Amino acid sequence: MLKLVLKLLALTTVLLGVKMAIWAYLHTYQTRRFDESGYKLDSMLKPIRQEINTVFVGSSRTAHSVNPAVFDSATQHQTRSFNHGISAMFAPNTFAECEKLLKMDGLHLKTIFLELSFPPLKAHEDPFGRGNLFHEFSFKNSYFRREQNFGRERVQRGITLYDSFLTHFIMLRSAILMLVATVVRNDRDNFVMTPTGYRYFHPSAFLNRHYNRVSAQTPPDTTTLRVPFTERDRFYVNRLMQLAQRCEAKNVAIYFYLPNRMMDEEKQTLPNIYAALPERYRISMPYRRQFTPPFPADCSDDKQHLNQTAATLYTQLFAQAFLQKQPVTATR
Repeated sequence: MLKLVLKLLALTTVLLGVKMAIWAYLHTYQTRRFDESGYKLDSMLKPIRQEINTVFVGSSRTAHSVNPAVFDSATQHQTRSFNHGISAMFAPNTFAECEKLLKMDGLHLKTIFLELSFPPLKAHEDPFGRGNLFHEFSFKNSYFRREQNFGRERVQRGITLYDSFLTHFIMLRSAILMLVATVVRNDRDNFVMTPTGYRYFHPSAFLNRHYNRVSAQTPPDTTTLRVPFTERDRFYVNRLMQLAQRCEAKNVAIYFYLPNRMMDEEKQTLPNIYAALPERYRISMPYRRQFTPPFPADCSDDKQHLNQTAATLYTQLFAQAFLQKQPVTATR
């Protein structure tokens, strides 16, 4: 019996040690990741803030898709734009970035373009639903479930211990998945960034592109998931409308757009969110095979982001869609 207890104690110690090590790494990584936001705001945008009146906010999909130089040329320089796309930055962190822009002294901001996004739940908590990702999970076995009806205090304590033990296993699994994802992403972050925030992969980053066999003739992924509109979706829309009101109070126009590549959680959430927004806030992009997943090999270096050629077309069409709504003047 003593040996069993010691083994369980050793196992618990190892699990806690691994979890603490992963937490420490992820905490350090999070700091480095958010430094990208600080770098773009403090070192890139602030020195030229008096020249900028339009900012794109989103994830790396925005960073690799919108070229401010091309956008400003397409609007005949009515806009002077900056790309504030950040790796793995999803809502509601994107909302916080918009707030920073609204409060930045000296920034002559007239327009914000905000990418709609939703974090992958394998590595993040749900920001628009429950407070903790694991609260909806039930790990009670049949014996505990039967005995719970009698309300015995000992059984209740057993349920709590049982749930806590399994929950920590799930949390450890998620932490490991996030750790692997960050390591893989770090290997791929070999890009060039322009002075206005647009970035593209360095030519030497993907020397072997034969693994991407997608061509322009490959059928696009236009699958739409019919998912009922939920309270979480409504909360998301309300947050967007609150942000829109904040922008309008500052005399800043804001427009929302869907990313050109959506993850699984986003396919179930973002179409409903986008459809529920008033039309005047939406930027709708026309269909083009070049930036419809799966991205053809000659349009993407890593199968996840547009290359320079595809980004140029995407940016030009984005500018056209914007000009059809309400052009921004450069008088401010």
